Amino acid sequence: MTTHQVSGAADEPTGATLETPPWARAHASQGRSQAESRSRIADRAAHTPADDTTQVSAVSAPPPSRRIPMARDQHSPASAHPDPPSTPEPAPAVKPALLSQRTALILFIAVGIGIGVGVLTFFAEKSYPKAVLAGLIAAAGCTVGLHSLID
Repeated sequence: MTTHQVSGAADEPTGATLETPPWARAHASQGRSQAESRSRIADRAAHTPADDTTQVSAVSAPPPSRRIPMARDQHSPASAHPDPPSTPEPAPAVKPALLSQRTALILFIAVGIGIGVGVLTFFAEKSYPKAVLAGLIAAAGCTVGLHSLID
């Protein structure tokens, strides 16, 4: 393994050594010319001050998000969008419902049951007046029952 001594005298043995990782052990014969390697080392030395102790992160931090309110210049033209009105316009009046949902449900079920009882009565008696009377009585009774049942 290749090791490098950490900032100390060249002849003095030091206890702290850094191991070079395998990916950093590339030699000039592995695709890079010595002149290119020297120029890259020179570029790094030129761009990195020796006394700089800050660490460079591979991930860049996003710029701080600070919103500055923009003031309109007095001499600039007015914006294309007018300012919104200060008070909202009242909504048009909505008609109240003729029947509530509960009432509509009760009447719908009662009419359905009344028609069912009337049809069954007609098949049994073959008389229209008896079928209509049975259907109306069933619908009225169902309306009263559902009114007390559904709250």
